[in-house]
Amino acid sequence: MVRLVESAGDFGGLVVVECLTKDRKKICALSGHLGMWVFVKPGETVEKSRLLGQIGLSFSPENGGHGAHDHFGMFEGAYARGRCVGRGRAGLSTAGWLVPADFLTPRVEGKRIPPDSYR
Repeated sequence: MVRLVESAGDFGGLVVVECLTKDRKKICALSGHLGMWVFVKPGETVEKSRLLGQIGLSFSPENGGHGAHDHFGMFEGAYARGRCVGRGRAGLSTAGWLVPADFLTPRVEGKRIPPDSYR
């Protein structure tokens, strides 16, 4: 379920989606540096592979003056506004944040890639 859609200054458009894992644990996923086109609204239920929004333009205010990019993060637990604005300035702790790659099962030539190889 989409829990937050807002503009967050030089973090650009911010979308937070609260997800349920297969074992019914809640995880929140956020995407920042989105541009003016966001395709979801708070309270909306979304399925995997749903396009949430468009990444902001290179060297634009929503990308903090940097090239186009997305900040994606995940943390355990239900939506909590205080945790959903990213981790703050560079160098601050990422304690409690998850490694998104741990939720992926990439494959090359039909073989699963062990998680330690893509950290």
